[in-house]
Amino acid sequence: IYLQCVVVENRRVLIGADNAPVTRLTVFRAEDVEILDTWNSMGLRGTGSHDVQVKNRICTEEWSCSLAKADGAGAGIYSVPLLDHAGLFIAAVAVGIAAGAVADIAKLAASGKRPTFSPRRLADDPVFHDRLGEAHMRLLSSRALLYSQAKLVEAMMAGGVLPAVERASLRTTCHYVTALAVEAVDAAYALAGSSAIPHSSPLQRRLRDMRTATQHAWNSRDFSQNLGVNLLGVAPEHRTDILP
Repeated sequence: IYLQCVVVENRRVLIGADNAPVTRLTVFRAEDVEILDTWNSMGLRGTGSHDVQVKNRICTEEWSCSLAKADGAGAGIYSVPLLDHAGLFIAAVAVGIAAGAVADIAKLAASGKRPTFSPRRLADDPVFHDRLGEAHMRLLSSRALLYSQAKLVEAMMAGGVLPAVERASLRTTCHYVTALAVEAVDAAYALAGSSAIPHSSPLQRRLRDMRTATQHAWNSRDFSQNLGVNLLGVAPEHRTDILP
């Protein structure tokens, strides 16, 4: 089980050059970690993202790494700084949720659903057609952005060196992919009407999962601010938040 830990020296938290606490990702054997049953969440309940606790255990150097930079000893994906590409995994979850939601509402319409007080079935409603098409394009947009950014990671894995702007854009990918996915899920949920309300509805679960995903740390707007700084080309010595 991996933990993200704050580095302490002489009982004080170490502060890095970016004026933020120094952290390291550490890996412990499962039997050395106590899992606290705290994951009673609105959505993404199946991830089991409980709090954990470790007492009186030591993680050796070879079982830890920095999230801020590559250690230089790895190959392939391990040669790419984790901060540059880890958000793509969260973005992929958002795209998957959106794809499921668009498929769910299309299936519901095909089953013959007729909204209350409506003279026609969903499948025969031009307004529904328009909004379903728009939701599908939001889904395609989120997926296309994710895939195009993933190619930057592949370039780094092949030994390429990316400009600071492209590395900063990688880090903010999750936020914008998720934003597009949210629009697709919200549209599908709204189009389903009262059919999306029961716990048995997959659209109700997808809405909860999607909204929970937006709260993930990788969806922070701090990454977008960092991208803006790099786009302006402000000298690093005058900024504390520029990409390291």
